[in-house]
Amino acid sequence: MPEGIRLKGLTQTFGRRRILRGLSGHFEPGRLHLIVGPNGCGKTTLLRVMSGQLSLEAGTLQFHEECVEAGQSLPWSIRRRLGVLGHDSFLYSELSARENLDLYRKLYGLPKERVGEALERVSLGSAADQPVGCYSQGMEQRAAFARVLMQDPDYLILDEPDAGLDEAGRTRVEEELSSFVRDGKVVIAVTHHPESFQGLNRQILRLEKGVLVSVGGDQ
Repeated sequence: MPEGIRLKGLTQTFGRRRILRGLSGHFEPGRLHLIVGPNGCGKTTLLRVMSGQLSLEAGTLQFHEECVEAGQSLPWSIRRRLGVLGHDSFLYSELSARENLDLYRKLYGLPKERVGEALERVSLGSAADQPVGCYSQGMEQRAAFARVLMQDPDYLILDEPDAGLDEAGRTRVEEELSSFVRDGKVVIAVTHHPESFQGLNRQILRLEKGVLVSVGGDQ
């Protein structure tokens, strides 16, 4: 079981604007950590730093006993345990959902049956062999979420995981996140609708002026 993610003194700037200002925090396992805040406050930037998509300017990231400092890349030992869902689906539009997931399966060295299982979990089994470029926004979001589910990661970093989904899709996401929380995984999600994730042992954090402030949660 993972022992959480610790952030210490994260700083990130774009041009003359400082987005993250010595940000620190602890994301413990077995809890859903929801990050809220207005557009442009740095939520996506924070997730991109934590997932290794942006190089850390200053500070440290600690995953269990592994520490990543400014200028370092996330090692494969962390990346292989990390499930990331961003605004980009990271799927090839000319390939089917099944073909896309099979590429990731090979990258992570996962059993072949994981592909079909993940697609069924997001109700895409009947559309699994259609090109992703023909999908609606909601279907592409579900396919991207299936990519994360297939990995069975210890750490989940999700940027608006319910974006573009209908009610059934949002319910499916909430059920899967609940399962990850119960299994003691570290789950972090940016959302504009924290009220949608009721009963999931939530911690709600607001990103303001470049730092995280706890604003509520479930006991």
